[in-house]
Amino acid sequence: MGAATTIAVLVASQLIGGLVLDIFRSHGVPLRALFGPICGAILLVVGAWLVARRSF
Repeated sequence: MGAATTIAVLVASQLIGGLVLDIFRSHGVPLRALFGPICGAILLVVGAWLVARRSF
């Protein structure tokens, strides 16, 4: 793996882990309020996958 791939995967895993932890801690938050962060997490995973595959 190159440096860009390693950094993209590390950043993506840290941010996804933080989002999952925040979701578990927020017991009364409606799903609609989490729509933006969940979409951001999906885009982050897609971006990390593109960097890892180098297909952009």
